[in-house]
Formats: sequence, C-alpha cells, structure tokens
Amino acid sequence: MFTKSKTRGLVAFSAFALVGLAGCDLPPQGAPGAAAPTSGTVDACSVVPVAVVNTVLGINDPGKPQLGDGTTSCHWENASTSSSMDLEIGAPGSAAGGTVPAADSAEPIPNGDGVEGVGKDTLRFAVRDRLCTLRIDAGNVNPDLALRLAQGIRAATVASLPAADGSGAAPVQVPPPAQASASGGQSSEGPSTVAGKTIYYEGFKITLGDVAQSLSDNGKPVIEIPVTYENIGASTSYVTRPVDLASAGSHIQYSDSLQVPGGAKSAGKLSFNVDPSFTLNDAVLTFGGADKEQAVVPLGDTGQVVALEPAPLAVAGTVQAGSLTVTVKSGELRADAPPDNVEVPRGKRYLHLVLDAVRTDVHYPSNLSASDFVLVMPNGAKANPENVQIISSILTDQTPARDLNCWFIVDTPTAGQYQLTVAGPSSGATVLTPFQFTVS
Repeated sequence: MFTKSKTRGLVAFSAFALVGLAGCDLPPQGAPGAAAPTSGTVDACSVVPVAVVNTVLGINDPGKPQLGDGTTSCHWENASTSSSMDLEIGAPGSAAGGTVPAADSAEPIPNGDGVEGVGKDTLRFAVRDRLCTLRIDAGNVNPDLALRLAQGIRAATVASLPAADGSGAAPVQVPPPAQASASGGQSSEGPSTVAGKTIYYEGFKITLGDVAQSLSDNGKPVIEIPVTYENIGASTSYVTRPVDLASAGSHIQYSDSLQVPGGAKSAGKLSFNVDPSFTLNDAVLTFGGADKEQAVVPLGDTGQVVALEPAPLAVAGTVQAGSLTVTVKSGELRADAPPDNVEVPRGKRYLHLVLDAVRTDVHYPSNLSASDFVLVMPNGAKANPENVQIISSILTDQTPARDLNCWFIVDTPTAGQYQLTVAGPSSGATVLTPFQFTVS
C-alpha cells in the first residue's frame, strides 16, 4: 500500500531517470497532441527497467508479458516477499480524448498531472488515448515513488506509441521531481543545485558540481556529486578527508583518495549509497570531523553554506627590535593552513601574517626562529607561531629575508586588538617592541 510522506523520495526520480527521458518535455494532460489517437501496441514490460523493478520489489525480474484484445500487460513478482507489481496498457480509445474513465473510489493525486489513485495500491492515468493501470502490492510504498514511477511509465509509453496518422510520438520530457514544502505539500521546484558552490578545507579549495541521482548496478539508490579539488599549498597532498551526508538523522560517510600536486587541480566524485526513503530536502554535506572546523553545504532549500573562505586582513606596519626590523605586509584569517594541508581545531582560526625581516648589526649568519615572535591576543593570552611553515631564514648584514610566514592559532570570535612582538638581538637580552593591529 502507499504511505503518506512529507518528503520527496530519492528513488522516485532515480527510477524516473532510468526510464531514459530526463531531457525532454512531457506534454501535460489536455495539451495539443497529448490525447492524439494512437495505433499499434507497446510491450508493457519494456517501459519499466529491471533496476526500477529491483528498487520496488527487491528482485531483478524482467516481467511476464500478456497480450489481450488491444491491451498489453506485465506482471512482476518477488515470491520470497509476496510482493508484486502489475502494469496494464489499455487498447486504443480506452481513454478517449486523454480522459481517464470514471471509477469508484478514484481520487486525483495532487500535482499528479492527471494521475488518479484507486484504493490503497492502484494508480490510473491516460497515455494519449489509452488507459493505463499500475498496481503495486509491496507493503508500504512511498507515494512519491509510485507517482514518479507512473509518470515515467507514461512518458516511456508515449515515446513508444506511434500516432494513428503515422506521425510518431511527440518529443517527451519528464518534468523535474517535485520538492516537498514545509507543510508537506508539493512545489514545482527542481532538484537540488549546488553546482559552483565552493568551500575551503585542509588546504584545498573544493568546488562542487550538480547532484546526480541514480541507481547502482544492484538497483540501490546512489547520490553522486562531482568535485574539483584545488591544492592551494605548494606540496603534493592526498584528499582522504571524510565527508558526511546527513538527512533525517541518518549519516553516510565517504572519503575520496586522490593525490593532488601543489598548486594543481584534480577532479573527484563524492558517492553515497543511500536508503530508498532518503530525501534531499534536508540533506547536508559536512567536510571534516567534529574536532576540527567543518565546512557545510546544504543540498536542500534550507540552511546556510559554511564555506570557511579565507578573510583578508588590512594589516601593515613595522616592528623595530634593536637592529631587527620586521615589516608586516599582509594577513588573513582562515580555518586551514595550506602549507601542511591541515585544519584548525574547532572554535579556532589561523591568523596568518606575511612579513619581511632584516638585521643591520651583524656580520655573521643569524637565525630568526618561530620562538622570536609572540602574538598577544585580545584576552591577554600569548602564543608563538605554530610549526606550520617554520621561520628559520638566515639573516646577514642588511640582507632581508622576504615573505616569511607566521601562523598563529587564535580563538573565535576573532575580533579585537592584537600585538605582535619580536625578540631583539641585543647581546642575548630580549627587547620587545610591539606592533598593534585590530581585527574587526
């Protein structure tokens, strides 16, 4: 029997796509040509792919065809579960003018484009001038799946029936699957579109393609999302981070395993095997584990993208510590450190400063290390740079070290006044001369 549902079923339009008609336009009931007289017969078993039968009944049954007086029918059955499905395509004129004949207990299906429900397990609809009846006896069948299956069958049958005048079938296109609204009704919006959405995680700029929905070889529903990984760092790194797809409390994880050279791009694909009841309405992609900052991309109509896009800082100034001059050239706040393709702990950010340094009183090599730099945060806490990109350039007389990188971990929220201090080189004594800047 069909059960009521407030969400769109994935398999409904996956099955629909398997009919092979996702690119054309199905004329609505009553449109010109939609009810044109037809001739000939069509094999009822051929319009339902075996993979779709497997989704509904759990068995790869090609069906048992039967021919009647102008009618064709097909019976599919899974004896182990006592479930079955039947499709009958009526004779020409059985739905004259494209009108489904009246029947007791028949009720129009909302947004069903002429599909009627009869009892608990039967749908009736017109295919041009023929009456089609679909019966599914498979326990609690999602009504959205049954409706989309009926619409897919109608489209496939239209494409297979020549018109009585020999002109052939009109171009056919399956309408996009209906989205479920918050009230449980159906809207006419199409499937989830995330193409072009970009997030940043562990030194990768990750751009998503459109969500693809299909069935696997064994008839199980699959969500696939093409992905472009751009390695922002300079070193080759593997993309092995888990990605979580969540909906209605269910979680499925997938990990890509790609090697991407520094500064290069590689194409990948996120693939999730989901349950037939899975819906995109509240589906969310989450990149990374709970102990790190996570990027989030909703696949449905609600929720906000958490892209973790780096935020540039308007910082520039000079720190003078004896004969040591440090010039801060730029900065940014970000949740990842591309040099080592790592993510910041949850509730933190990297404060990344780019600077030049020069010493004027030495005539021998001298190291400038991470421990020479201290960042004083708005709450008074102090931190040395993380060992992400070590500052260990050799300084000689008036020869600057350029484009050094300091990576500090700071708390969120990050707003407030900061001080950068540098240890001076005066005979072992430490001279701290702060450079103050504000993060808004």
